[in-house]
Amino acid sequence: MKNVLLIAEQVFLEKFSIKKTFVYIFFMILSSLLAFKLGVGTVNSNSFVDKFAGLVSNYFIIGLFWIAGIPFIIYIGSITISAIAKEINDGTAMLIFTRPIMRREFLLGKLSGILAYTTTINLVIIYIFASMAAILYGSDITITNGIYRAATSIFIYSFLLTIFILSFSLFLSAYITKNIVNMTILFVLILMIFVMPIVLTNTPKMNNYQEKLPDFAFIFGSTAIESLNVMGLDLIYYNKDLMASSIGVYKKYYTDIYIPQYVKEPIRINEIKLLPLTIIILIISLILLFLSYIKLNSLEIQ
Repeated sequence: MKNVLLIAEQVFLEKFSIKKTFVYIFFMILSSLLAFKLGVGTVNSNSFVDKFAGLVSNYFIIGLFWIAGIPFIIYIGSITISAIAKEINDGTAMLIFTRPIMRREFLLGKLSGILAYTTTINLVIIYIFASMAAILYGSDITITNGIYRAATSIFIYSFLLTIFILSFSLFLSAYITKNIVNMTILFVLILMIFVMPIVLTNTPKMNNYQEKLPDFAFIFGSTAIESLNVMGLDLIYYNKDLMASSIGVYKKYYTDIYIPQYVKEPIRINEIKLLPLTIIILIISLILLFLSYIKLNSLEIQ
């Protein structure tokens, strides 16, 4: 356990000291605030309930695709993809394994250090974003409370996504030593989570594919929405539809003919709650880490 903490501390300090950390934090906060301000401007209703729901939903979607979306996956993937491969290519992995350090300690140390780093910067970005958004919007205490609950929802989703992406990236790093190949595979994963579902759900005869073949987008899209529900942030119909079109996980039951609002509410998503989704993500992550350990354990000291 001591070796795990030592490796984790070294990795955390190494990653946190790099300049791109601060560039990433600045970019994410600035771009998210700009998009948030524009999103809030589209809420035209004078109703407090509608304005509150619109504020939270726009905030959530922006957070989903910016703070915990494609830029986030690319960033943490880029700093994790070479975590093991670089050590193997440079020969330092073999040197480390000649010392009284078990290979599972090496793997867990890498995972813990990067997880601590990404969790820290996510906490900083998400809650600074939430605070600045409340100030820019001039929110009262009730809406500010809703913003922070939305921020917590985003963080829950982001933390689970982080665990999966780190496990997947470490798995790639253990088996493939070429960074260009690893990054290509990572981009394919990004397409599977964020892009392909939106295309497929808007394609005739394919819009219900997730009922028969749940994918990563189904799992993580459901996790994002369930984390919102856990924080008690229920959205009005319009904003659920807006989120549905962005995530590509919902199935619309209504047609073009008139249907009363109470019949259309809510749009159907899967009935999986947050706890089973969390267990599924953790099981997938543990399998990836176990396979990474098997690969490390097969390396022979020369």
